Amino acid sequence: MRSAERVMVAQPRRVASVRTLRRLWSEQGALYPMLYLVPFLVFFIGFQVYPILQGLWVSLTAWDLLTEPRFVGLNNYTALFRDSLFQTSLRNTFLFVIMDAPLAVIIPLGPAMLVNEQLPGRTLFRGAFVTPLMISASSVGVFCGSGSTTRRSGSLISTRRW
Repeated sequence: MRSAERVMVAQPRRVASVRTLRRLWSEQGALYPMLYLVPFLVFFIGFQVYPILQGLWVSLTAWDLLTEPRFVGLNNYTALFRDSLFQTSLRNTFLFVIMDAPLAVIIPLGPAMLVNEQLPGRTLFRGAFVTPLMISASSVGVFCGSGSTTRRSGSLISTRRW
C-alpha cells in the first residue's frame, strides 16, 4: 500500500513558463518570425516615424535655428491658412490633382486596350508603342560610344578629343 500513500508533487510553475517561452521563440513558435521584422522596424522608425514626429513638433514652434524653439501651438497653421498666396497654391494643387489624375489613367488605358484587341494592324501598333523605348536606349549607346571601352567612337568621346 505504499504506492497509495505516495503524494504526487506538481512541478513548479516556473518550469512550465520557461518551456512555453522556449516554444514561442523556437523556429516553429509564434514569436520567431517576428525577429525578421526587427531590421525593418529599426529603419522604419528611424527614417520615417521619427522625422515625421520631429517635423510636426517643429511646425508647432517658432524657431529660427539660432535661438531655442518657442512653442506657439497652432498659430503657424492659422497664419498659413490666412495667407492668400497659400490659398491660391492650394487651389491650384487641387485643380491639378482633379484634372490630371483621371487623364493619367484614361489616356494610357486606350492604347493598352488597343494592344490587346484582335484588330488588323495590331503588330504595327505594338511596334509603334515600343519604338520610343528602343530608340532611347540605342541613342544613349551611340552617344556614349556603344558602351565599349576599347572602341573610341561615339558622339561623347569625339567631343572630348578636341
